Amino acid sequence: GSARVAGVGQQKRTRYDRAGPALRSGVSGVKATVFGAYGFLGRYVVSRLGNTGTTNVIPFRGDDLEWRHLKPMADYGNIVPMPFSPRDQDSLDRAIEGSDVVINLIGKDMDTTHYVPFLKNYSIWDTQVEVAERIAKTAVKQGVTNLVHVSAMAANHESSSEWARAKAAGEEAVRAVAPGACIVRPADIFGPEDKFLNLFARMHYSLPRTLLVDGGKAYCQPVYVDNVAEAIAKIALSDDPEVHLGQTYDLAGPDLYTYREIVEHVFETVRAVEPHVANVSPAVAEAIGKAFQLFPNPLLNADRLRRMTIDNVLDEESATKRLHDLEIEATSMETPGFNFLWRFRSGGHFLDVHEIDGKAEYL
Repeated sequence: GSARVAGVGQQKRTRYDRAGPALRSGVSGVKATVFGAYGFLGRYVVSRLGNTGTTNVIPFRGDDLEWRHLKPMADYGNIVPMPFSPRDQDSLDRAIEGSDVVINLIGKDMDTTHYVPFLKNYSIWDTQVEVAERIAKTAVKQGVTNLVHVSAMAANHESSSEWARAKAAGEEAVRAVAPGACIVRPADIFGPEDKFLNLFARMHYSLPRTLLVDGGKAYCQPVYVDNVAEAIAKIALSDDPEVHLGQTYDLAGPDLYTYREIVEHVFETVRAVEPHVANVSPAVAEAIGKAFQLFPNPLLNADRLRRMTIDNVLDEESATKRLHDLEIEATSMETPGFNFLWRFRSGGHFLDVHEIDGKAEYL
């Protein structure tokens, strides 16, 4: 009862006793509001929470198609869709009211525009800063126990990437209104629906050449989506202030790669027939990215290509916590990567089959 909420002194909400073990059909007694739950990372976080018997409130915009893929990820009654708008304070209040935990996964790597390009719906700064601050303020007002804000390890006020600068500003805005918020900063995330390994595979599949910027010399340290989701769930459900109160976590995988090595790994995994690469300068990459941005749902954008010239690896001298502080072993990229990249093979699984004495055998 004495733990502080979001660093401003509210009393911790009483969580009722579990009706059973922390399993899918159990009752954890925890109610969590997960913003951005129907995105790439969100579905894994909801699955982790759902498997402990936690009630997940899913604020959504649009229609039921946005969130209904989350239905199997928790037991009956533990997925609670809630219509909301980030610009409507009443809907934010309704989404967070009564929750013990608030997790903010909302993010966008480019401005959301209408069919007329100069009309913006939400800019990067709206999404990463203003919406994040509004959620944090509402969480403090509602007296939540744990507030988890997901940023990025690339966040940096001095970065050439506008997205990275907005992420850094978002962290500051959240901490200003909720000093006890926990900030989780993952590296580049890979997984079945990612925009990392799949990005390069899609470039190989749909473009004449796969783009590398400035020789692909920059380093990255990709982290598996399920490791990040497990970390967020552990932080969100923890009663230990040393785990969640005012902490910052940098989450990265076990291995460092250059972007050229990432592309070579993708080529090898998809059995690329013509593994051609276009090595472009940052200036040319900027022009290519801006051209792609003229189309709806672009494969690339200028800021993403800009980030391919910046190292995004753990700072060994930083005092931030890591995956091992949560007793999570980082998963190597090679192990799960094949499971979702094979679909880009021109022959699919049949490339691994040959005939021996008239019978199909796997290589």
